[in-house]
Amino acid sequence: MALLELTNVTKRFGGLTAIDSLDVVIDAGQIVGLIGPNGAGKTTVFNVITGIYPLTAGTIVLDGEPVTNCQTHQVTQRGITRTFQNIRLFTQISTLDNVRIGRHCRTKAGLLAALFNGAGAEEQAIHDNAQALLELVGLSEKQNELAGNLSYGEQRRLEIARALATEPKLLLLDEPAAGMNPQETKQLMELIRRLNSDGLTILLIEHDMKLVMNISDKIIVLDHGVKIAEGLPREIQLNQQVIEAYLGKGAAAC
Repeated sequence: MALLELTNVTKRFGGLTAIDSLDVVIDAGQIVGLIGPNGAGKTTVFNVITGIYPLTAGTIVLDGEPVTNCQTHQVTQRGITRTFQNIRLFTQISTLDNVRIGRHCRTKAGLLAALFNGAGAEEQAIHDNAQALLELVGLSEKQNELAGNLSYGEQRRLEIARALATEPKLLLLDEPAAGMNPQETKQLMELIRRLNSDGLTILLIEHDMKLVMNISDKIIVLDHGVKIAEGLPREIQLNQQVIEAYLGKGAAAC
């Protein structure tokens, strides 16, 4: 069953076409890698899916319902959430409160009431959910630490926990392994696999080709805003057009 469908998605900035007539179908339960050289338009794809940029043309459908040009909070409520290439945490509040903030889109009480004034049973549910997510990502012992004091890899995992607090159907990860050491990358792969085994659909941008090839069910390749290849990891590794996009024409013959 298709969970996310992009049809003829185009995004222009003045005379620059960042995404050109992109068609993508992501089935529920898949891990899909979105790759391409720098400037290929990968993050722009994330930005139009999540409502940061309006489309120039095309449609986006989530689970059978259109989300084309919805505002960011509406996209989150429909079931799409993301992390960012540059970590965006509230560094001066606790790890636990960072996750609690992510939960406010699923609650009836206002955000300030949930964080500071209390909201009875709902407030307790927010607290319990945040603790469970911190345990899931391996940060339960750091729940009272300021987010800014966490290591880089821990901050990456905290950002994922905050995204999970929104109860997404589809999780977008923008270069989640960037800056991680090999051990942290291994832990990240294990976490992504666990989330997927629990039923979460994942679309990720990643420059670590070993991670992408080992974890993805399908890979989509962009070059200058155009989809140049789509298929299984092994098919992508052998695709002449993909090799040329990364290494230049004639690279496969060298």
